[in-house]
Amino acid sequence: MYNNSHNSHNNLGAGCDSSGESARWCVDFLKTVMAQTPHTWANHTLQCLPPVIAEFYHQCAAPRENMHTLKKAVEEEYRKWKSMSNENDIIAHFSLQHNTSPLFLCLIFKMVLDTDRVPNIAYKVLERVGPRQLAAHVRTLCDFLVLEFSNSAGGQHVTKYVDTMNAIIWVYNIVPIDRLMLCLVSSQLFLYIIKLYSVCFPCIVSFLGFY
Repeated sequence: MYNNSHNSHNNLGAGCDSSGESARWCVDFLKTVMAQTPHTWANHTLQCLPPVIAEFYHQCAAPRENMHTLKKAVEEEYRKWKSMSNENDIIAHFSLQHNTSPLFLCLIFKMVLDTDRVPNIAYKVLERVGPRQLAAHVRTLCDFLVLEFSNSAGGQHVTKYVDTMNAIIWVYNIVPIDRLMLCLVSSQLFLYIIKLYSVCFPCIVSFLGFY
């Protein structure tokens, strides 16, 4: 098993030589991926990657979400959601969020947390957003989840948060579990507050249903 893994790593490294055409192809490919799905890797992960890939991520790391700014933005948009009444205005406003701040899944988290339901109009917004743009909303949701879990003093609200996310994943089928897990473990905010590693693993275990 070790030999197979070692050989695979060598093959990957050989395909991404730090000079020549293969390096340019690799960097161009990574730029395309980063443009579509901004993400960050921890230093211990970068150390396992071929040099050309590690160097790319050191130079082109995705911007980190500011904790205070994210929390404030979600609260403001949630107040706006609750205050708006015209369906067309709601759909138009929140379906275009991905162009500025992809927060709508954070708002759905707040809806389920507060009311234990997802209103029909929220599905209309999600339909307008579309699966391709929804990826950005999932990444922001993961940053928001790490922030909310880390701010739960002594785990006071952890159970409620886990129940809320379980409902969003398994009951309402809004967020695919595989996409959530991938984004959660590479959450920019999670990497920024690295001391909270203990927060993320229990979240993943709970979302998967292993209590």
